[in-house]
Amino acid sequence: MSNYASPNKPPQEVQVRVICINDKGRPNEIPLGKWPVKGKPYTITGFVRMLGTSGGGLGVTLAEMSLEGCYPYKYYMASRFGVPVGETSLVERAEELLKEAQGEELVLIKNQ
Repeated sequence: MSNYASPNKPPQEVQVRVICINDKGRPNEIPLGKWPVKGKPYTITGFVRMLGTSGGGLGVTLAEMSLEGCYPYKYYMASRFGVPVGETSLVERAEELLKEAQGEELVLIKNQ
């Protein structure tokens, strides 16, 4: 799986608290220290539509770690993370934000 993003659209900036719900399938190119752990909280700082993935999946950046130096990987799959019960699903919210932004800079600070 490659996760190249469109070079013309940088990640849309956000701050969303999530919990890792799937830490399976770590690629060999990504060291354990740069891989999220199931059950631990993280802060998503950006969303991007990934190219080259089945169905154009959503990628995320995290405040707590990055995939810098893990070529070809740049983003974590959004489906690896969940939001607290009662809130809009992460994928639904990301789709809304990307649609609203239409390539322009977007900043959202989510109330904790």
